[in-house]
Formats: sequence, structure tokens, C-alpha cells
Amino acid sequence: MKKSFAISELKLRAINLSIPMVLGQLGLMLQGVTDVIMVGPLGDDYISSANMANNVFFLLIAFFMGMLFSMSTVISIKDGEGKRNNTPFTYKAGLVLSFTAAILIVLLNEITIANFAILGQVSEINAIAPGYLRIIGWSAIPFLVFVAARQFSDGLGITAVGMYISIGGFIVNILFNGIGINGWITGVPLGITGAGLATLSTRVLMAIGLIIYIAKHKTLGNLKPTKVFNWEVCKKESIQLIKLGVPLGVQFFAEVACFAVSGLIVGTISSVQAAAHAVALSIAALTYMAVTGVAQAGGILAGNFYGERNLGKLKILGKDMIQLSVIFQLFFGTVLFVFKRPIALLFELEGETLELTVLLLTIACVFQLADGVQVIAMNLLRGIKDVKMSMTIALVSYWIIPIPFSYYFGVVMGYGAQAVWWGFVIGLTVACILGVVRYFWKLKQGKHKIFGKDLVWH
Repeated sequence: MKKSFAISELKLRAINLSIPMVLGQLGLMLQGVTDVIMVGPLGDDYISSANMANNVFFLLIAFFMGMLFSMSTVISIKDGEGKRNNTPFTYKAGLVLSFTAAILIVLLNEITIANFAILGQVSEINAIAPGYLRIIGWSAIPFLVFVAARQFSDGLGITAVGMYISIGGFIVNILFNGIGINGWITGVPLGITGAGLATLSTRVLMAIGLIIYIAKHKTLGNLKPTKVFNWEVCKKESIQLIKLGVPLGVQFFAEVACFAVSGLIVGTISSVQAAAHAVALSIAALTYMAVTGVAQAGGILAGNFYGERNLGKLKILGKDMIQLSVIFQLFFGTVLFVFKRPIALLFELEGETLELTVLLLTIACVFQLADGVQVIAMNLLRGIKDVKMSMTIALVSYWIIPIPFSYYFGVVMGYGAQAVWWGFVIGLTVACILGVVRYFWKLKQGKHKIFGKDLVWH
């Protein structure tokens, strides 16, 4: 056991690659947590409405966001094959796809707002959420551009770029929230409308900042492609991104939709249940997004080794990344269990809402380990381009199992939000088992099966 968990050279490489990604992911998630904390004093109705609007927004954007994740896979494989100079083709094609997708999302968002009552939420949420959703809907444009740009830098292993921008965005978001929600400087508090404007403004600055950073970077900004980027190149790059990205988009949509639909289910019960669910989910998401940084590092390394056709390193990488996730999640799970009440009190909750939040955080401690390992497995599968199977696992684990369970026991049987969270436990455990088994089974098939015909266009 001691030898198994020793810090090998590969583990050290993964850790060094992970740290900036973990901090960057935390920076992004803390923006959402800060929004909930700063909206908290407005009351449960506003917390529930902000959470509902964000759920709908990420439900609309999830597929396209997941599709853009194919960028880092293609880029890391090209890097492993010694084709780093041609990665700007993938970057530019990704920017085109991100902007096109964002325009479509804005239109879908307006359609959703016009039909918001169909979601069946309580009257308080129906009155508040649509206005906030309209504002943050426009942030889809800078948000997807930021995702595409970050996939480029992360795919080449230069992960500090995204970290700096994400942490900077977190700090700016606090300032903008204070100005918008509470009227700092201006003396004109705008409440939840100010929170929406703060989110939109922060995402615009993050997208612009990252694009400028990449252009000025001594490595990223000076890569010399072997050809000129024209329509033919853009079309070929876009086609390979879409082919690899569609299963990833479905997978990411299934995951995001699971949590978004859980919010819809809880929102049909009461504002108290919805508020407790929103707060607990934003806290639990912090640990998930942190381990996602570790998982993305594993996916990048898997892409590099795939490009090198190094089956031995892929096997070692799988074991090392799972061990790292276990250590990571045991630490965060322990911290969450010990400090769950003080953390919940940061959101200025009281009474029934506070107690239910603490209960939900206790359940969150149960699924920490499975959650961490399953996201590692999914990213490793992405790195070796086994995206269709990871998509299937996601659909089963995030939809077929937890959603019916959550609705039946949460609404029909009347157990409320806690039943929804036990549905998370079951679904994530299934994803963990299937993901790990699939990765190592795939590697046992041999080089001719795992590598096959290369999908990457050069």
C-alpha cells in the first residue's frame, strides 16, 4: 500500500499540471458561491430564483460546452504526436464554433423565458427568475469563448493561464456584485438584477482577458502552423471537433441536466426546499469542480500518451489518477463533514432552511469518493477517445437511475430534497464503477484496438 501511494514521477507531473487547473476551477465555482452568498440577504425566494435561473442557463449551454471539451483532447493528442505548431488551427476553429453556439443559446434562452411557467415552479420563482435569466443569458457569448480559449491553453499543458484569469474573475465578480446588488460606490442597489449584470460583466472581462493573454504568451502566441488558416482548414478542424465533441456534449449535458432537473424537482415543493438545495449544491460543487481540475489534467496526459501510442503509460496513469482522486476527495469529504454547519451559516441561513442544508451536506459527504473517481474515469476515457461509451455511462448514471428515483421518492413519496440527494449517491456510484471498469478493460484490448485509425486531422 505504501509503495502504491508513493509519489512517482508521473504522479508528480499530474499534480503539477493539476494544481493550476484545480485553482482555476475553484475560481470559477467560487464566483457562483459568491453570487449565492451575496444574494442570500435578499431572502429564500431570491436564492431559489437565482439558482433556478443558473440551472436553466447551464442546461441550455451544457451540450455546447461539453462539445468544446473535444478541443483539449485533439490538442493534447497533436502535442503528443509532435504536431504542436498546428494546434492554433484547432483553437481558431473552436472560437468560431463557440461564438456560433453562443448565438443559438441566446435565442433558446429567450424562448425559454417566454415559456418559463411550463417549468412548474412556485409563484415566487416564476416572478423573479426570468428577469435574472435574461441578463445572464447574454453571458453565453463570452462564457463559451472563454471555455474555447482555455481548452487551447490547457490542452498544451499551460494551465496557469486559465488559473490567473479565473481567480481574477472571482475577485472582480465580488466587486461587481457589491456594486450591483448592494450599491457600493453608486449608492443604487439593484438586488438580483445587479447580480445578473455582475455575472455578465465578469464573463466579458474574462473572455477578453484570456484571449489577450494567449496572444501575448511567449509560447501560445508564437506557434507557427505549417499552413494558412482558411475556410478549408476551419471546416476540417470543425468537423473533427464536432465528431469527437457531440458524444462529449451529450455526456456533459446529461451530467448538468441531472443536477438542473433535480433543482426543478425540488422547486416544485417549496422555496425553503429549493433554497437549501441551491446552497448545499453550490457548496458540494466546490469539491467536485476542484477534483475536476485533477481529472482534466489526467485527460490531457492521457491524450499525450495516446498521441505517443504509449499503452504502458496509459495503464500507469489510470492507477495514479484514481489514487490521487481518492486522496483528494477523502480530504475534502472530511473537511465538509466537520465544518458543514459553519459553512452553511456563511449563507446567512436560519431555521428550517439551515437544518435542511446541513442534512444535505451530510449526504454530500457520502458521495464524495464516488464522484471524484467517476470524473477521473470519464476524463481518462475522453483522453483515449472512447467518448461514445463514456456518453452511454453518463446517460445511465445521471438520468436513467437518479432522476426517476429522485422524483418518486422526493415528490410522490414526500421525502423532499434529501431523496433527491440520495439519488445522486446511487447514480454517481454506478458512474464510478462503470467508468473505471471500462477504462482498464479498454486498455486490455491491445494497441490495435485502443489506437485504431487516428481521428485527428493534421
